[in-house]
Amino acid sequence: MVQHLLIILSSVLFVIPFLNFNFWPLSWVCFVPLFYLFKSSNLSSLKIGLVFGTIVTLIGTYWIPATIVNQTGADYTVSIVTHFFYAIYESLFYIIVFLLFKFVSTKNYNKSYKYCLFIFFYIVLENYFPRIFPYRLGNSQILFQEGAQLISIFGLNILSILVLVANITIYELIFSKRTKVFVGFVLIVISIFYYGQHLIQKTSISLSSLPKVPISIIQNNNNLENLIELHNSIDHNPFLIIWPESSLDLVKYENEEAKFSRFEEAFRKLFKSTGENLIFGSISQITILPIKNKQILDNLKNRINGISKSNLLFEKLSKARGEDFYKKSIDYKRQLNRYLHNWSASGQYYFNTAFHFKFDRETENDIYTGLIGAYNKRKLMIFGEYYPFAPLISKVIPIYDSFVSLNSGGKYGMFHMHLKLYTGRDNKFRHIVSLTTSKGVEIYPEIMICYEDLFESKYGGAIMINLTNDWWYGDTLASYQHLMLSVPRTIETRRYLLRSTTNGISAVVDPTGKIVKKIEKNKKGIINYDVAYRESGHIYWLFPRENHNTNTVATYKFRSGSLRGDITYYSYYKELINEFYVMILLVLFTPLFNYKSRDGSD
Repeated sequence: MVQHLLIILSSVLFVIPFLNFNFWPLSWVCFVPLFYLFKSSNLSSLKIGLVFGTIVTLIGTYWIPATIVNQTGADYTVSIVTHFFYAIYESLFYIIVFLLFKFVSTKNYNKSYKYCLFIFFYIVLENYFPRIFPYRLGNSQILFQEGAQLISIFGLNILSILVLVANITIYELIFSKRTKVFVGFVLIVISIFYYGQHLIQKTSISLSSLPKVPISIIQNNNNLENLIELHNSIDHNPFLIIWPESSLDLVKYENEEAKFSRFEEAFRKLFKSTGENLIFGSISQITILPIKNKQILDNLKNRINGISKSNLLFEKLSKARGEDFYKKSIDYKRQLNRYLHNWSASGQYYFNTAFHFKFDRETENDIYTGLIGAYNKRKLMIFGEYYPFAPLISKVIPIYDSFVSLNSGGKYGMFHMHLKLYTGRDNKFRHIVSLTTSKGVEIYPEIMICYEDLFESKYGGAIMINLTNDWWYGDTLASYQHLMLSVPRTIETRRYLLRSTTNGISAVVDPTGKIVKKIEKNKKGIINYDVAYRESGHIYWLFPRENHNTNTVATYKFRSGSLRGDITYYSYYKELINEFYVMILLVLFTPLFNYKSRDGSD
């Protein structure tokens, strides 16, 4: 009985910081009861991991059953059973970790080795274990703002390591009286605190020297009339207005320019031309007709053939960054080949899209108005945006079979290139979102739709924009959790994050991870803020640019940053750092394959 209570205690200590992030210190002791169980009880690691993981998931994602009911209309009993099985799946992560730790604990290895193996196995598995919601242990520490600044150097993994080291140190202090180890850990924490303050101050000074643009973020509380009212109330001419995900129901692309223009005409009747740029979310539908396929495929073939080692592209790559950039370009060529295959058939395609609408302005830089660019969501939510196992699940949830799956922008990400040919807007519509300031400076934001902001930044941007619809979660903590789990993106990149949500929580998060403005859940309102942006971006920015004199893309624009403020160390060395964690784990695994007991037997 006591053993099971210890598992429950550990589970509660683990999950509370994910329900209220102000309780982040509890994560520093959440594994202590489990370490005691591993040493003093005969409970199997499988059972401990199963119970611990199931409890943690059931409590931490308590809102899943209600969300399933809201999305599908399923019976509440079915939703609860689904949630329970999902919790069992999530427990597999802890079962694997605890099995390894228990196995190593039975061997005559040095304690430091055992703990190091546990720590690095935990964080590497945390990086690669397939999860619907990518919660990490380090996320619980985001309100330890000084410590969170280390994300800019080592990534979120460093906070997971800090939590695990804290648990090990406190356990050793309580049960082994290792005071020197504890004192050493305290000194490390103090050093982290002061160094974090230094990084915050350094970032603040850097931000003060950057150019700024006025932005407005709208939260319409999932109501179109509120959206119209709030948008039309803006009277200070902001550079950028941001609406939430799914602000408008559906934007269709047809093969006639007139149909495309009719949307813009109707749009202008509802929304006045306030501000300069608007980014809004909608489901987009594009219909590819066989008669247009030859133009699309020929265009892609020309793009692919235009990339070669003798091309200016590869010359710039080799001169700028060498082999790494060359490999990135090869990947880009392979992507184009995939798109060529994917678009060889006609049909209808649906995307979760962020559109760029440029309002009418009579300035020398505003050549085009209306819909001029878009981004398609790449990471789709399983059972929310695409629906596998339809024949099986529809037997339990009949309506499931009628859902239409969206297409991934990663798989069909270049469709806006083709769309230019398809709609006749050859010199207008862009497959990326680019914002041009009054001084002619182009700002490339990194756009993330819905839970894409829970994943590490991959493309970089002058600012980061997140469009979210958390209405499905109702009056639960899910929208609060979503906001807090997105905060590490700002520290990883030292960019502002601008979040526009349907019913909360919309926010502006600065590059130190501080939430400087927000609109609470189930409220309507506007956030007005002057956002600093960085003109240079991550080292792997590679944007095809339209050559308006030809039918192909023949020129490329390269954006690179400097480690002196423009790019964080983690952004610059991200792949290397994550590979380094894996390499350490492999080195730590080596003794396990050569283990011999002290008496010489295997």
